Amino acid sequence: MITLRKHRFAFIVAGLIAAVGAVAPLFLIAGCRTLQQTPQEVQARETLRAMTRGGVLPAEEAVARIESAFPRTTAGALARLVRS
Repeated sequence: MITLRKHRFAFIVAGLIAAVGAVAPLFLIAGCRTLQQTPQEVQARETLRAMTRGGVLPAEEAVARIESAFPRTTAGALARLVRS
């Protein structure tokens, strides 16, 4: 019978390998998602940047349009920050 005392190091190594194997794909998926940007999103960010230049807040309707058109993107998050 295999005892824990006899093979403690092997169990620790196997546990660490299993934990890294379970967590590593999450980092790979999250890293790829942030790199994909459409030209429309880039244009929306540039528009938002131009509207807020000089410390002037843009019309709330325009910012709300950007926020609703680009949910879960950088442009949408920046528009949400401008509105709040």
